Amino acid sequence: MSNASSIKNESPTRPLPTRECRSNSVDTIDQHVCDIAFVDLFLTENCNCRCTYCFVEEKNAHPLTPELARRTVDFLIEHSGNQTELGILLFGGEPLLEFDLIREISHYCRKATAGTDKSITFSMTTNGTVMTESMMEFFAKNDIRYLLSLDGDKPTQDVHRPLVGGGSSFDSVAEKLPLMKAYQPWQGARVTPMPDTVHRLAHNIQTLFEMSINQFIIGMATGVSWDEEKCSIFLEQMKRVCKFYVEKTNEGAPIRLTLFEKGDLDEEDDTNTWGCGAGRGRIGVSTRGEIFGCGRFVGLNNSKGALPIGDIFNGFTHLENRVQLLDDSAWKRIDCIHCNYRDRCNGGCPAVNYEETGSVFSPAYGECQSTRVYSELLDFSREYIKNNLEVEQEKEKKEV
Repeated sequence: MSNASSIKNESPTRPLPTRECRSNSVDTIDQHVCDIAFVDLFLTENCNCRCTYCFVEEKNAHPLTPELARRTVDFLIEHSGNQTELGILLFGGEPLLEFDLIREISHYCRKATAGTDKSITFSMTTNGTVMTESMMEFFAKNDIRYLLSLDGDKPTQDVHRPLVGGGSSFDSVAEKLPLMKAYQPWQGARVTPMPDTVHRLAHNIQTLFEMSINQFIIGMATGVSWDEEKCSIFLEQMKRVCKFYVEKTNEGAPIRLTLFEKGDLDEEDDTNTWGCGAGRGRIGVSTRGEIFGCGRFVGLNNSKGALPIGDIFNGFTHLENRVQLLDDSAWKRIDCIHCNYRDRCNGGCPAVNYEETGSVFSPAYGECQSTRVYSELLDFSREYIKNNLEVEQEKEKKEV
């Protein structure tokens, strides 16, 4: 499943505006067929945590230079076409290790868009462990919204998100959270269950909510083995999460989980809609200024990246690679033709597919597993929420 959820009005990931792309030939590709609206910008590959499921394979201490940062901003504006609302995801590694660069990029974006119809918003996912009050103040003043990488209670968090040199990443974030709430009242968390912690998922969501986390983006860890038993546990835990969400929503509590909200639940099955926007309206830029389909591609191959599509000085130079990301034709996905879930699937994460199978068109086993689980969860949540709504409406009638 792709990460389509976003944080309310305070979202660190706003809807991605992309132009429809329908090209599967190098000879017919138009450099402007897809306006670029969003960049996953690697500030550094370095990190003060060593998360066991992180897809940035090497933690190289080579940060993005200010020159490359400014050129990336220019590239985004130059290739945005008719798009006016642009976005930059400050990526890592741990992006807060390069806080001075964040300030410089923010200042340059205001300068670069002055007098134009373009605007650039920023978002970020951070482990939060090195967050200071001066950072919180800067983010609040400059409308830079962030997600925290928090997997749950202390045992769950610390087993797969250890700090370099020891210590508890949970304790480090928990002690800062009240001050974070003062500067950014609506707090969201990216929760990544692993096979050995998935049995605690519902408990972990409740724990984080009690810690004043408001919104949750939950995604099974990729690059690890999920057998049938663990997938079944994930499904049952997510059903419990759904029930908890409905309970708190009925109470009027400040909570969001967009997976269970009306927009996602009402989406019709969309037969043969492939791809996720990577390499189309979204790109990833490495600390070396190379362009890839998204940030996930940047982190592959020991952080040298995989399937490059160009660089910020010369543009899109690897057209054959970009065509693969633009190609949404169903016939290329032979493994998917007879799948019962093909109408609810976008073909899996192309970077995960490429890492495991060597092709963006051949789905990784884990991607197929997660599609099946989320499909069953969708059916359950639709029915459960519908029944709950009917019960609540009956209560209202009786009260009147």
